This record gives sequence, structure tokens and C-alpha cells, in this order.
Amino acid sequence: MQKNKEQKKLADKRENYLKEKAEWQVKIDARNLEIAEWDRLSAEGGHMLLPPRPKYLRFVYLDESYVNKNHSLGYTWFDPTDEYGAAVFMKSGKGERLVMLTAITEEDGILDSILIKECTGTARQNGTLLLFQAAKRSGDYHKNMNGNCFNNDWLSEMMIPALANHNIEAIFVMDNASYHLVPFPGSVDVMKWKNKKEGAAFMDNPTGRNVYPTDANPTPDESNNVTIPFIKGARFPAGGDTLVQMQEKATQWLDQFAGQYGIIRNITYADKLCQEHGHHILLTPPYHPELQPIEKLWRNVKMYVARKFSGNRSLTELWEHVREAFSKYASACYCAKNVADARYFEELYNTPGVHALSVRMDLIIDGSDDEVANSDIEEQFTSDSGSEDDE
Repeated sequence: MQKNKEQKKLADKRENYLKEKAEWQVKIDARNLEIAEWDRLSAEGGHMLLPPRPKYLRFVYLDESYVNKNHSLGYTWFDPTDEYGAAVFMKSGKGERLVMLTAITEEDGILDSILIKECTGTARQNGTLLLFQAAKRSGDYHKNMNGNCFNNDWLSEMMIPALANHNIEAIFVMDNASYHLVPFPGSVDVMKWKNKKEGAAFMDNPTGRNVYPTDANPTPDESNNVTIPFIKGARFPAGGDTLVQMQEKATQWLDQFAGQYGIIRNITYADKLCQEHGHHILLTPPYHPELQPIEKLWRNVKMYVARKFSGNRSLTELWEHVREAFSKYASACYCAKNVADARYFEELYNTPGVHALSVRMDLIIDGSDDEVANSDIEEQFTSDSGSEDDE
């Protein structure tokens, strides 16, 4: 029974994602018509009377992955000069690991030049590939990513400027990794309460905790020190309420007073950045890497890096091989093909009677455990086996 409930929940998330994506596609088509009309009028000489050219509205598929220095096809290399021909000189272990973060579009592939960047927090030029050496060679690579890397080093300093250069209004298609959803300082999300103690702390003084005043705009660090006069009758005695009851009461109160007192609700740092720059976020459903076109980019990049390995490789050479792989497989041509493959599955899932378990995952692509939650399925997406896409 519990398993059926979980499957239903996952199916609902997939259905909601497909519905929301279809609604965005309608808006994209309408925007494309606006741009075509603007271009027509401009060509006729009426550009002096026209408003600014509309921005392109596009899906921007983002994700992270990794590759190790000794990543190879799994063959064993032998020293041909050894008299017995049996001296293995292939490096043992996986070697240093590089973490990769980027985004692609169907129309442009990866935006701007392929730049190698380290996660240092320093100012950087435009580019949309973030590549840095991980602290550990093995284990869950997600632990090497954090909100600062994603939100500040990549989204704010690299991706958003690149979108502005290309006049693009983005719909970021991404998963719900924790570093993608770091709460914005001061944001209140009652559904994230882990226990009654957290609920009681807010309910005891809802207007004096993490609040922005309406007549000022403090920095996130200052926001926690801001208090607002208490509302008569707003205090919630915790009493014998369960956590769910606390969340329901707090939600009702926030529905009524959050706007009046400038309380920010259910917003992440990425949400805030996107709102400020006119972009949007669309979260992919769990356990569906086939709906994320960038997964095939990771597959091709890793396959290229694996084929370049010949028994030994320096970290500098790995960086160069990764750069070469992105230069080849992050082109508009390849990315458009990846998006088309994902769209096939979108159409398949929209077919009455089709659900996830009926889809032949082995027909999608080969590949690795790119996301912990999706590891069983994504093993077919970015693994060492399989071959690169045909030219």
C-alpha cells in the first residue's frame, strides 16, 4: 500500500511537470511570434516607433556531474616493451575528481565560450561552464557542491550575465538538489519545520523572526535583526498541537498577514535571483533523467574523456580533455538532438495509459549515478559503457 502511494506521488509530480512545461511551451511559441512580428516591422523601417525587441523565452537545462582523472573505458593497458607482455601500467584508483556545472539550450547549446573556472568566489568573465577540483576523489560528489558555488559562483556571476548577453529570458529546468533550493535569508517555509520546537518558536512571535520591514531593504545578514511591532491576537500558543496543526495555523496566519508585514515566504536564493532578473524555475520530477536533456551531454563528455585515457593522465590533461569534450558535444546541433530525445519521452508520458514502469529504460541511453536519488535509473545515462553519439 505504501509503495503504491509513493508511486502515485511520483506520477503526480511527473504529470504536474509535464503540464507546467507544456504551458511554458505555449508562452514560448507566443513570444516567438512577437519577435517575428517585431523583426518584420523593424525591417519595414518602423523600428524608431517600436518598443525594445522582446527577449527570447527559452528552456535552459542545468545540472552537475563529475569525472575522475583516471576515467577510462575499462580496458587494461600493458607495457609492450615488457618481455612477458604482462606488466600492467594502468593507473590504480580513480584519481582526482573534477566537478562540472553548466546549462544548455536547444537553440544555442552551451552559452558563450567554454571557460575553465575554479570555485574561488572571485570575479570572473562571462561563461557558463563551472569546473573545479573536488575535495574528495570518491563518494557522493554532491557534497562538493554547495549553495555558494551554485548561486553565487555560477548562477549570479556566470549564467545570468550570459543570458543577458544573449537577450534570453530563461526557464531553468533543474532537479531539486539541496544546493539548488537553499532558502533565501529571511524566507519562512513552515513545511520545512523538522519538529514542534521550530514551529513553536515561530508561532510564539511570527512577526519578529526573519522579517523584512516594508520601508527598507537590509542585506540578508541584517534581516535577522529586524523586528516589527507585534500584532494583537497574532500569538499562537503551541499547546498540544501536532506539527501538522502548527503548520496549518501558521499558514493561515501568513496568508492573512505576510504581505502586510513584509514576510518572505517559501523562496529560495535561486528564486530570488531569478525574480530580480526576470527568469523562472521549473523543477524536474524525481527518478526521470530521461526528461533532462543535459544528461546525454554528461554521457558524451565522459565517453570522450574515457577514450582519451591511455594508461596515464595528469590533472592538467584531464582539464584539457574535458574542455575539448564540451567544445564538441555542447554545440547547438548536439544539444538540439538531446532535447528532441527528451521531448520524445514527454510525448510518450502524455500518451494515455503510459506510465514510467512501461518505458524501456534500456532504450534511452547508457550512463552513471549522476544524482543520488536517481542513481538506479541514471546508471543507464552516463556510465562508462555505451558509445558517443554519432557525428
